[in-house]
Amino acid sequence: MKWILKGFKPGRIVRTKINNTFFHYGLIIEDEKVIQYGRGKDSIEKPASDVEVLITTLDEFNNGFIEVSKYSLKEKLKKNSVKKSIALAKSRLGERKYDFLKNNCEHFVNECVFNKHQSKQIDKMRENVKKKHIMLFKKKK
Repeated sequence: MKWILKGFKPGRIVRTKINNTFFHYGLIIEDEKVIQYGRGKDSIEKPASDVEVLITTLDEFNNGFIEVSKYSLKEKLKKNSVKKSIALAKSRLGERKYDFLKNNCEHFVNECVFNKHQSKQIDKMRENVKKKHIMLFKKKK
């Protein structure tokens, strides 16, 4: 998936950087409205039990600038329709099962759009930890 700074249309995944390492994700559901797990800036400070699926404005979601998904042809063929993606997202309104490693905002949008419970940024983080662990182990020999 590529990221651009325009094209805020329903069914598009959006993201905003929350620190130097991670992005916060949401799904545009209508003009200026985003459904997300938590509230951009605040979600990282809230206990996991208080983070929920909710609808906010793009302004409330924003943490500096917002990038919009630009789906590849392959992704377009695999993704749900806009109507189904939004219906899946709305069906989870009020859910409070947030878990940074196992059920975060990126997992949420990928499930709604692609039926795939995945967070590439968490997968990348795990891979980096694994590599560092292997390197530490090799040094001890």
